[in-house]
Amino acid sequence: MTGSFDIHVNGYAGADFCSRDLTLDQCRRACDELAADGTDGILATVITDSIDGICGKLARLVAFRERDPAIARMIAGFHVEGPFLSRKPGCPGAHDPTKIVPANPDDAKRLIDATDGLLRLVTLAPECDAGLATTRYLAGQGVTESAGHCDPSLDELGAAIDSGLSMVTHLGNGCASGVAPTFLGSLPFWSRFACPVIRRQYARAPARSASTAVPRPPWARAM
Repeated sequence: MTGSFDIHVNGYAGADFCSRDLTLDQCRRACDELAADGTDGILATVITDSIDGICGKLARLVAFRERDPAIARMIAGFHVEGPFLSRKPGCPGAHDPTKIVPANPDDAKRLIDATDGLLRLVTLAPECDAGLATTRYLAGQGVTESAGHCDPSLDELGAAIDSGLSMVTHLGNGCASGVAPTFLGSLPFWSRFACPVIRRQYARAPARSASTAVPRPPWARAM
């Protein structure tokens, strides 16, 4: 493979992976357009909703993968962004604050089950994970945890990293004060986590998704 691997794709070419009404044809068109634009694979990303709502959307995408080999080739796994985020003003961003809930292992297990074991990445707020139980559980299941839509203290961030957190989602977006002071002051931790940023292709494809392309992770290299 020579193209990019994108870990944060909410939709493409008019298809919304977060929609309850997404069709197989829309999903296939998005995958075909991603391939045509030089993308080898993605994590289809579903954002904050009720746990039932998120699980339903994930199950639909899993079914599409099973029915269409082209979709299965493009969608290597899933990224769930929320609902374990912070409700602090400035943190929810485009996420519905009424659907945000504290992180807990029981709901995390439901998300893993809904993806048929293909959950690869979860964005959560470390300070909203009591005892970091969910971070530890997800890490134990081989799921990458990323801090996003959050405002942890340096101590909270450090403890989360010690418990398995290894990324920050779209650094500078979804923070209580833009680029949160915590992340600006967390230089001692920067060698211990990845910091993807949003790359918007305004000139080339203004109607398409913002993307977060990073070096291909180990589980993507095995595709």
